[in-house]
Amino acid sequence: MRGLPSGTELSGAWFEETLVADQGAGAVVLAVNDENLPCATASSHGDGEAVLIGSFLGMAYHDDPSSSNRRFVLNMLEWAGVERTVTSSLVGDPDHPVDLRLQKNEGGFLLFCINHGERPEDVRVALRLPGDGPLRVESLLDGRVLEVRADGRPLRLTLSLAARDVEVLVIKGESDL
Repeated sequence: MRGLPSGTELSGAWFEETLVADQGAGAVVLAVNDENLPCATASSHGDGEAVLIGSFLGMAYHDDPSSSNRRFVLNMLEWAGVERTVTSSLVGDPDHPVDLRLQKNEGGFLLFCINHGERPEDVRVALRLPGDGPLRVESLLDGRVLEVRADGRPLRLTLSLAARDVEVLVIKGESDL
């Protein structure tokens, strides 16, 4: 996998399950446990594909963030063809705990930006929103206009968030103004 050299250790939580990879049917072993038994496999059948992982990598990451678990999960998103609606320059970085949440509503979108950290953060955000017309972005908290943009998607913003602070942005298309 990209960014994970052979021998990289992953951490699981709560249980460890070993798997039987039917390599004759095209299954591939992605990871082995300490006894060299398969604990993550990939396989395909017809038009479908699956990755089976014999533990909870996300729970392990929540309790003890590791760059290898982070990279593995991000690789799985790419492998599955997931196109994230919201991405940032700080995504998944435990040293820069900024959360971004996008919510659709009747008049457009709300983007919640939360800095959980003890220091200010500058974060570059990319949003993949439907349509291609002009957008207006303004702060729900103080009404200032951050950007009016007419050059398509993705919408790119740079935000400065104070330590332990929040910003809520209202994003509307030109037809919603």
